[in-house]
Amino acid sequence: MLAKTEDVSSETPAEEDFYAAGIEFIEAEGADLATSSLGYIDWYTQADLDGLTAVTTVAVNLATANGLVCITAAGNSGFDADPATSSIIAPADSFDVISCGAVDGAGTIASFSSSGPAADGRLKPEVLAWGVGTATVHSTNATGTSAVSGTSLSTPLVASAVACILQARPDYSVAQLREALFASASRSDADGLHPDPLFVLGHGVINAFKTATRGRTAADLNLDGHVDGADLTVLISRWGQAGEPGSVWGDINLDGVIDGLDATALLSSWG
Repeated sequence: MLAKTEDVSSETPAEEDFYAAGIEFIEAEGADLATSSLGYIDWYTQADLDGLTAVTTVAVNLATANGLVCITAAGNSGFDADPATSSIIAPADSFDVISCGAVDGAGTIASFSSSGPAADGRLKPEVLAWGVGTATVHSTNATGTSAVSGTSLSTPLVASAVACILQARPDYSVAQLREALFASASRSDADGLHPDPLFVLGHGVINAFKTATRGRTAADLNLDGHVDGADLTVLISRWGQAGEPGSVWGDINLDGVIDGLDATALLSSWG
């Protein structure tokens, strides 16, 4: 569902109230996820972005507390190498929002991508996605596409990935989703890179597949927490499919093809 809260002719505090009303509407209608490619700083300072002050920030805090996964853009004011300065926008400073920076197609941070931290020292932005020349629907041509840059473009890519992750893993709470998303990103502790101490790269570029499969065995093909007949049905339906090792869902032994070896591996994990 769509809630249009911006008045494009001006930038006024009333728009934050519209935003709060919009996210309340989305949550009340039973949505699982909300994403916003906008933010506010004109009537705030970076010192106000402490997770407690901005109207939109408070609104997102309430929404995430109610179980709504919220994703938002970090901003397009650029970054420096000074961890003591920041350039993010509200509500990217919300406590449990997923704040998104932007990289190009090669994974290099975009020059415009805003950096944190939040005023109280929390990591912002938290994740990255493609936001330079990102393909999107055209704003004026109903049948065309265009390439647009900004954290406003990386954010909906993260939201789309998270929607797929939540479909695969409805067991994730807001906190569990955040933990899995961050731990599976390119700068995760498991890879020895850790979150960026300069508050520019966060946990890195997201990995939707690793996030969705986190905490599940390879043989649990439907990701329900059990290895049983449902997984065998998935395996049989994909029998004979082949590709690069690790690229084919159902290739449990990672040899590039779904065959009897995968069936043996599944049966060995049965129950």
